[in-house]
Amino acid sequence: MLVEIHVQNLLIMESLGVVLGPGLNVISGETGVGKSLLLSSVGLLLGGKLPAEKDAKGSTKVEGRFELRVEDRERLGDLIEEGEDQLVIRVMRKPGGPQRCYINGSLAARKELKVLASSMVDLHGQRDTQKLLDRREQTKVLDSFAETTDVASQFHDLYQRWHACRRAMEEREQKVRDLRDRLDLIRYQEQELRESELRPGELAELEKHSRLLRAAEATTKALAAALARIDQDESGVVKDLNISGNELERLAEDDPDLGLLAERAFALAEDAADLARDMQALGQIRSCLDSDPAEIDDRLNLLHELSRKYGRDEEGMIALSASHRCQISQIEENIATLDHLDDEISTVEADLVRVGNALTKKRKKAGKKLAQLIETELVDLRMPKARFHIVSGAMVEAFDATLLHPDGFGDSGFLVCANPGSPPSPLEKTASGGELSRILLAMKCVLAGRNNLPLLIFDEIESGVGPRLGRLLGQKLKTLSLHRQVLCITHLPQIAAFADRHLKIDKIVVGKKTTTVVEEITGQGRLAELASMLGGGDEKLAKSQAKSLLLEAKTSSLKAEEQSQ
Repeated sequence: MLVEIHVQNLLIMESLGVVLGPGLNVISGETGVGKSLLLSSVGLLLGGKLPAEKDAKGSTKVEGRFELRVEDRERLGDLIEEGEDQLVIRVMRKPGGPQRCYINGSLAARKELKVLASSMVDLHGQRDTQKLLDRREQTKVLDSFAETTDVASQFHDLYQRWHACRRAMEEREQKVRDLRDRLDLIRYQEQELRESELRPGELAELEKHSRLLRAAEATTKALAAALARIDQDESGVVKDLNISGNELERLAEDDPDLGLLAERAFALAEDAADLARDMQALGQIRSCLDSDPAEIDDRLNLLHELSRKYGRDEEGMIALSASHRCQISQIEENIATLDHLDDEISTVEADLVRVGNALTKKRKKAGKKLAQLIETELVDLRMPKARFHIVSGAMVEAFDATLLHPDGFGDSGFLVCANPGSPPSPLEKTASGGELSRILLAMKCVLAGRNNLPLLIFDEIESGVGPRLGRLLGQKLKTLSLHRQVLCITHLPQIAAFADRHLKIDKIVVGKKTTTVVEEITGQGRLAELASMLGGGDEKLAKSQAKSLLLEAKTSSLKAEEQSQ
């Protein structure tokens, strides 16, 4: 049960405290005074997002305190500490700062508040009537009643997986073609690089060897000619120097200075002989180069072509070849995965049939009961001739894509026959605004009586119905409040007369600032508010009617309490 709520600096709510009680709590007030804003502040405690205010002068804060029943504590589980009998939620934002949420003083995420909300509160807003016209929303209502939400979620997941497989199959052929083209290219490149038997630094080595080979013949000839000139055999520099040296040595007996020249001649002859030997050795080495220049040129041309083609040196191409081998394996695996897509979609279709039939079976059983309960409620809401039907989908023996929908096989939804003799038609096509509001109220009464949540909130539930059914609506809300707390915003005095606690909300101007105030009204203050809600110019008559409403509501409430015991 929500015991109290405090709001600070939220739009026109400067500082507001509201105390609620058990049973039926009614909030009334003129249009535009902040009733829906107060309800929105409750929504903030349940995971809503604080509005960003540019010129906020202080922190915005919304705080609520709930008293917990034993079953509430069991339902909340790990979200609260063991043994706690109350739940305090605080949502706040400092100017320019982020929104912060606290559960019993501990920092929490907004999603945790939403989990709390699903376990604590059932909120019925003014937009629920339009939502009810959506077929998928109708199916959600049925699943909530049938307690098949988890199964429906499983089916929806399978449906999305099936669609993903279908899209993949449509794209598969093109993907396979693209992958095979890519695979052929990579295989060709990998084979080309592998068969080239590349070695790091090979290109530089071959270019040097090629230069030597091309110069070998000219080098050999030059060395041979030079060697012939200095050869020490028949003719040549060595022989001539030795002859000159001998002659100078013989003449040195008479002229000692010639001995020095002889020694120099012999030294030159020896140097020339060494030079000749070195030339001969180098010539022999060059003449022994046995590589074929044409073969080296072919290899060089191949390496240059590969380098230009792949934009890499030998080491880069070797690494590319290794990378291609890994890619080949990955692409082959991807092609194999696509080839197995047929098996996957067959499995998903079989699961859809299995889960879908189980879902339809449960929906059909629950749908009959829900339709009967709604018809019973509609009798009380002055639609005694109305007949309500629930289409729960189809049972299928094999997968049929033409019957497949996101929430099951076949059509599902609500059909209504508001007038005798008319065939059942979809709710969204046949019901008038007033009929639709009453049907929605009937559903809310049925579902609210089933979910056992501790707090039910209704925002102008009389929308589209009007005052004629106000008393019946009040009775329904009073009945719902016998075993749980109900918070209702209303403009109808016929509903407000059933309140256990009546709160009036208003706007006041203090200085130049407008703010919202809420007060509990009792006695004459409540009588005056009910008279004001009745309208009309005769205040005395309005108060007399208000007294009658209170008396009728009290009598009706006592009967409802006796029947519930």
